[in-house]
Amino acid sequence: MSARIWLFVVMVAVVGASEAAAHKRYARQLGVKCKECHESPEGGGPRHLIGQYYQATGELPLDRSPQGMKLIESTVDRWLLEQLSKPPPIRWGHTALAALPELPTPTHTPAPDHAVLRRLSLDLRGTAPTEKEVKLLQEGKPLDAFVDEFIESKDFDSTFFLYHKDIIRPRTGIFSTPISFSRVSRGSAGGREVWRSERIRTEAQDGDCDADKLVPVSPWWDRKLTVQVCRRSASTAPTVVVKGKTLRCDTDAGQQSGQCGCGPHLVHCYTDGIRDEVIKSMKDEMAQLAMTVVKERRPYSEVLTADWTMLDGKLEVFYGKVWETQSKIEDPDASKPWRKIERDPRHSGVLSSPAMLNFFYNGRRWAERTLEAFFCHETTPDFDLLDETVDGGESVAIAYRDSPDLTPTMNVTQGRACAACHLQLDAVARVKDRWDYFGRYYDVMPTRGLPIPEDVVFEGQTVSGMDGFGRALASSETFHDCVVNQVWQHMTGHRFTSSETATRKALLAQFRQADLDFKSLVKAVAQTPQYRSMENLKLMKREQYLRAMGRATDVAWKVGKTPGWDVYYDKVGGMDYRKIEQRDIRPGVGHSLVQFKGAAESCDEFVNREAKRARKERLWLSTVDSPEDAPAPGAFDEAMQRLYARAVSRPWSDVPEAERQILRDLFARVSGTHGPADGWRAVCTAVFGSADYALY
Repeated sequence: MSARIWLFVVMVAVVGASEAAAHKRYARQLGVKCKECHESPEGGGPRHLIGQYYQATGELPLDRSPQGMKLIESTVDRWLLEQLSKPPPIRWGHTALAALPELPTPTHTPAPDHAVLRRLSLDLRGTAPTEKEVKLLQEGKPLDAFVDEFIESKDFDSTFFLYHKDIIRPRTGIFSTPISFSRVSRGSAGGREVWRSERIRTEAQDGDCDADKLVPVSPWWDRKLTVQVCRRSASTAPTVVVKGKTLRCDTDAGQQSGQCGCGPHLVHCYTDGIRDEVIKSMKDEMAQLAMTVVKERRPYSEVLTADWTMLDGKLEVFYGKVWETQSKIEDPDASKPWRKIERDPRHSGVLSSPAMLNFFYNGRRWAERTLEAFFCHETTPDFDLLDETVDGGESVAIAYRDSPDLTPTMNVTQGRACAACHLQLDAVARVKDRWDYFGRYYDVMPTRGLPIPEDVVFEGQTVSGMDGFGRALASSETFHDCVVNQVWQHMTGHRFTSSETATRKALLAQFRQADLDFKSLVKAVAQTPQYRSMENLKLMKREQYLRAMGRATDVAWKVGKTPGWDVYYDKVGGMDYRKIEQRDIRPGVGHSLVQFKGAAESCDEFVNREAKRARKERLWLSTVDSPEDAPAPGAFDEAMQRLYARAVSRPWSDVPEAERQILRDLFARVSGTHGPADGWRAVCTAVFGSADYALY
């Protein structure tokens, strides 16, 4: 056994016999069953009070009388407070920027201006340049002028909205609570459609659904609609008395009593279909906050430090349940636009957004997402980091809790592979220990009254809680460099390499000098010789295909009522974003088939629509009298000049003669057999289905 592994085993024994006690063989040695210490009869996972006592003392208690159990609890509490009093350092596999290897920068071949223009447009706007923009470039308009225009466009906002959703998207998680309090169902009374709360079971008996007792209500999810609601379901009573106890109707207890109605505009109720809309708004919430920072040109660090968040009409009602403000909403309406709302200083931007806490519903999931999104660090077992910690004589175990009302556990060192991940996750998770997955804050454990520690050591500095951690991270080189790396990856298709370290340092310095202005960073990346080189090629992604091909052909490709890109991307690997990323980075046969099918069906409809337009209004085939007629000499090349400008922003004069002849021959063969209209469809499909179209 190596010295390091031996030291690790000794540390496990010293930190507490409980780490070993998680294995069934140790229970057998003690002559007990796993349930003696663990909540689960099979062992592992959380320990109950006896198990915590054994963890603290290495012994099983003999006296389990009520008085003995009080002593046991007191012993455990003292031990926990002692363990929790030391702020754990946040550790992750990280090399400071100054220490990164720096290889010589290779020579880059500048790409043609038209190729750079298309690249800029796809990266900054998610779509290809217009024919007019290509013409302006040929007339001498500089590329930097296009960059300025693209950055201030609505397409930039929508493109980088998706960019931020991708960075901080939920990959796993739960939707942790019902949409509202009570589901309403539709029935009939007196020949009329009537809505009623499913929580209230006595309406039919007391006549509340009689025709003369119905109440017209405009529900919060559709204020243009008026529905007839049973009287008690529409009740606006703020409280009810149940068995002598007064209950508020905007609480779970009030609604579960079955005595409360849905309130004005049915604000305490929901209907089928609204759930998915609320979940979508939750997924958009964090990107809305980030894009508000970007559009208002605030320091990008505010993404992590903001004492405000973004709210729309759906989230106003849903979060009103958690915040106990539903009954105070004067005008509930699901269609309300996004707006900024203030929060108390304990909050920390995206880190404490309700969506982040809800979807990443325990500390380790939240920590993993935080490390990935804001440290640019993927959490995998890091044995080198673990060995350094063990060699340093420090405890590996970091107290961890699933939610504020649970006792923390310290059993992550039972396995070397487990400890190699938990070493990275558990200290980060400490800063959110006071928050549950609804976004509610606790100073002490509700069940035990013990204070909940939230101090950690980040980059040598002790920080406290979510807001302290957010401020420290927001001001650190770690986060600033991560942002630069993410923008670089968006625009080049890869993270920085060793030969790009000098560029990385220069971009980071510019970003900081610009007061962390995100748009300035995007522009700085767009001006680098690496970005504008022939070597910088990447593959179009789903959203780019959808927008760029749709605008170029004026066809929103549909399969039935569903966008074709959704249907067929799903068929070649699912709409999970991580799968899409991998498929787009390493395209296979399936990916090419989706592009080609989209091109073929879009071009088919494109030619159909061109045939119906007046000649001067056509987007492409304005050089022929009709797509059904053979083109006059020279008309084919004129039409292809327009198509190349729309599709790939490339001057026809720049296309090699051999490539032009391939398209002429294709048109001639297909039109000779099937007619000119199919010839146009064939060359259109060849252009939009080509590698030249997919790569930019």
